Amino acid sequence: MAPQIVRVGTQAIQEAFENEGLREPALFGIEVIDAKIREPGPNAPDDLTVGSTSVMLSYRSAATGEEVAEAHVYRYPDGSPRGTPDPKYVKSGGTIFVLDRSLDDDG
Repeated sequence: MAPQIVRVGTQAIQEAFENEGLREPALFGIEVIDAKIREPGPNAPDDLTVGSTSVMLSYRSAATGEEVAEAHVYRYPDGSPRGTPDPKYVKSGGTIFVLDRSLDDDG
């Protein structure tokens, strides 16, 4: 059976990310892979230094290789992240939570 797709706002997807243990993925048997690396776009924060990158992260089960989440983070040239990953979707059981910023109070 296909998973149910549910569009949620920022707070709800952050909560799903936390509930699935994705803030500390290694503790839950999750590998984090750099899925896409590129130069920051025009909407990037002003405090990024030259050489920073925009990175899409793929969170995968170490046991099965199945992708369970995707998140975005900016990285400084030394590789350190700017803040915490911003989840774009999270799979939880038979549900896939997809970020839809239009559902936010300010969206």
